[in-house]
Amino acid sequence: MMNSYEQTDSVVNQMTDNFFGKYVILPGQYSLLDSQVIELTPKNLRIIIGDNPNKMLDYSVSDTRLRYYEGRPINALEIRIDNLSKVNVKPGDAIINLVVDLLYLRTPSMIYMTYEEKNKVFTLKNLNMATIAVLQKI
Repeated sequence: MMNSYEQTDSVVNQMTDNFFGKYVILPGQYSLLDSQVIELTPKNLRIIIGDNPNKMLDYSVSDTRLRYYEGRPINALEIRIDNLSKVNVKPGDAIINLVVDLLYLRTPSMIYMTYEEKNKVFTLKNLNMATIAVLQKI
């Protein structure tokens, strides 16, 4: 039989793993990002823009940690991002201006992802807890 620490550790691992995967940015938020893809792995956060060729903003992730409230884990993941690599993105690109300057997704920084069970949506938030995008897992 598992003790309560092992059960809690298992729940935390399951909750953390739930955040990793591919997401679509729900339409109607920012026209440049409508229906684009975000992928979160333990090592990277990628924003993939479906152009020809695809543009990609690739943030390296150095740490992820589930957030707690009153000693219990909640559906919120803290993500430490360190570096930004740009693939097929030209200087002055409108996507860069939107994501980095307007939405304040800069490095090094901390960002957050939350999950709302009722509507089955995830929200990506910047360091100031301002919403970057509402996402649906695909």
